[in-house]
Order: sequence, then C-alpha cells, then structure tokens
Amino acid sequence: MPKKRKITPKRPLSKQELSKWQKQKKLERITIFSGLAIIVFIVAVVGFGYYDSRYAPSRAEADRLRQTAIQVKDKVFDYQYLHDRLVNYGLNLTGGLTLSSNGLNNVIDAIGIQEIIIQEAARLTLLPSDEDVDKKIKETFYGTENPDETGDFRKDYLRSLENIGLTEQEYRDIVRSQVSRDKLLEEHILTGIPKEEIQAQFERILLVTQDEANTVIEKVKGGQSFASLVKELSQDGYTKEKDGNLGWLPAEEINEVLREKAFSLKKGKISEPIYDETTTVNSGYWLVKLTEKTGDKVKAFGMLLRTLGEAEAAKARIDAGEDFSALADELSKFVYHPDKGDLGEVSKGDLGPIFDEIVFNLEPGQVSQPFIQDYDFILQGGYWVIRGVEDPEVRPLSEDTLQRRKIREYNKWEEEKKAEYNPTNTINYETEEWIIKKGTLSISKIKAKLLKTGA
Repeated sequence: MPKKRKITPKRPLSKQELSKWQKQKKLERITIFSGLAIIVFIVAVVGFGYYDSRYAPSRAEADRLRQTAIQVKDKVFDYQYLHDRLVNYGLNLTGGLTLSSNGLNNVIDAIGIQEIIIQEAARLTLLPSDEDVDKKIKETFYGTENPDETGDFRKDYLRSLENIGLTEQEYRDIVRSQVSRDKLLEEHILTGIPKEEIQAQFERILLVTQDEANTVIEKVKGGQSFASLVKELSQDGYTKEKDGNLGWLPAEEINEVLREKAFSLKKGKISEPIYDETTTVNSGYWLVKLTEKTGDKVKAFGMLLRTLGEAEAAKARIDAGEDFSALADELSKFVYHPDKGDLGEVSKGDLGPIFDEIVFNLEPGQVSQPFIQDYDFILQGGYWVIRGVEDPEVRPLSEDTLQRRKIREYNKWEEEKKAEYNPTNTINYETEEWIIKKGTLSISKIKAKLLKTGA
C-alpha cells in the first residue's frame, strides 16, 4: 500500500481579516449544494446520465477504485468516492478546467473535515436525523420542504446528481455534514462567546519615519484634523479608507503593538510615535554597489534604508572600509531582503529608469549615493500615531466583531480536531496523477454530452 500522508490544512492569509466564514458558506452553496444554476441547467437535459457503459472501468481499475484513499479513525473512503468528489469539485469550482494537485488536496481536506464533523456531532448526540437531511435537501433543491416527489422532480433530482458526479448517498453525506456543523456551531463551538466587553475607539495613522510621526503630532495639537492627515499621509491602505477609525474594537481586534496605548488613551488625547516592526510601508533610500556590468545587464548588491540620514551614515561606513554585504545584512529594511543584499542579475528596465540611470553609470566596485526609486519598495517597520476618539467602555460587540470571533473560534476548533482525529490518505505521486487524470476525463465526458444535447 502507498505510504500514507497527513492531510495538511489549507489556509489562505491576507493583510486584513477577510470573512472566511462567508466564503465557507458560499463554497458550501456552490460545492455542497452543487449550484442551483447548474442543477436547473441539467434538469433540462432529459434522459441523460453521465455514466456510459462504453466507459466502464476494467476489473483491475474497478478493484483499484475500491481501495482505501482516505481514512478518519475507523471510517474509510475509497478512490471511487474521492473520484466522484473531485469531479464534483472540478465541475462546480473550476468550470471543468484542468484539475490540479491543489484542487485534489482541497477535496481531500474537505472530505476529512466533513467526516470529523459527523463523528463529533455523533459523539455529542448532535447528529442530524435522516428527516433533518431530507428537509435540507428539499429546501435546497426544490425551494420547499414538500415537493411533488412522485412526478418529474424526483427523477430530475437524481439525474442531476449523476451529471455532477455524485451519487445520492455522497450528496446526503455532504448535506449531513453541513447540517451537523450548523448544530455544532450553535450548541457547542460558539456557546462561550460573550455579547459585550470593554472596547476602545481610536484613530490611527502609519508613517515611514519618527520625524514624520512627530510632525503629525504637532499638526494635530495645532488644530489640524487627524482624519485629513490620514488621507494625506497614512501608509496603511486599509485604515486610510476609513479615515483611520475602525470603530469600537475589543482588545483581540487591535494590533498588539497598539493595544495597551489604545486602552489607556482618553478622548482627544494623542500618543507619542509607536514603532511597529511587524508592519510595512512603501518608501526608503537605496544604496547599490555594482559588481559586474555586461551590456544591458548588471550584477549588484543593494540595501534599503528608512531615511536619508540612515543611508548617508551607511555610505560613510562603506567609504571608511566596512563590507557592503555585511552592512546590508545588518541595516537593510527591504522586506524581501536578499541574502547579504545580493540583487543578482538585473536587466535595464527591471527596477525602473532612476535605478537604470544611477546604477548602470557606476563602475564595478563603485557604490551609489543614496537615492529614492521612481516606484515604491516595501520597507519593513513603520511608526503609528493614534488618537482617542472616545474613552474605553464596556459595550455590546458589533456584528462584524462577532462574526470575526466566530470565524476564529471555528478555525481553532477545526485545527484542534484535525490534530486529534489525524485524517490520513494513501495518495502518492502515482495515485495522484492517476486520479486527477481519471477525474479530468470524467469531467470532459459530462461536459461533452451536455454540449451534444444543445442544453
């Protein structure tokens, strides 16, 4: 048997906390319920099914499809089940385009967490009954709990499942997991979330240098609007769109660097500059050392410094004999800082006309004067200034805050349960290539038959 591997969680990241909860709900509406638009489309195809005896697998392949692909404790899923879910994923999420390793991993992970949810719901006596599952299916597919199942509705429903690559039992398993998750969320996972707690409301602005931050402080004390300065100067795009004010926030919603100060500020009071190594700004001064030049290409080392003064000080140390690469490692604030400042080979046009004008006119071994690029580079670290809008107080959590907290609680629960249940699979390079190829072929057959009908 091929070597098992753990299912690794897929977790996308972004600067602002996106509503993963809403994305999961949307994903379920598309994947779990197979897309009402697709179902309506398929219902129009009378007398049509995706399985054709001409494509029946050989005995060897049939045996292979019955082998275990995924296991969650004592529950096993064979390769036929994985194939069907992969086909469903491909039809509904990729439009039937080429399946990939990432797509396969997403399906494997979804099957694993689906079964974890069902087993946890059963352990806590929250597993939905067959009647609950029937109700959800009818509401989703028919728009009513009591469709006329003696007529064409039932036949169209089963035919539609075939044409999206799922058996009725597979579809029921997915729906049972979704209903189970809703029950787990309501009666177990989210029960400890408070409705209110102490919160702070403040304005914030992110700046490149401490001198800029001090200038902003003086302007605000002199009567200039904090919001106008945010619009003009802030390096943080997300808060800039909201004039620097994100409303009332509990402690966990506030940048750890700003948290203590945010809860200590009184209404109208302004902070001193607060340095934040974890954030980034778009600015900086470059020093570049040319090492080799051949026609329209150069090899060079570089460092990005926060201020002109810092860049001039670094240049003075280099002129006094210090090693450029060592200083780049020590001083450069370029967020994508290369090893020892090595920029590698750069062609004309790669880094803009100002870089070309300065660096391509250096001689090998020569170091440039400090210069600012003609487009922004990402500099590690920045300076916040914050101003209290209201005194901190205990108040109800906003709907947005509650939603984000629910997301965090569910994600925490999911990660803990994945570690506890430890889903495994038997996918290796050879089986991955085989199941993706087979799934892609099945998708092609379904789509070709749909097109042939003219539907």
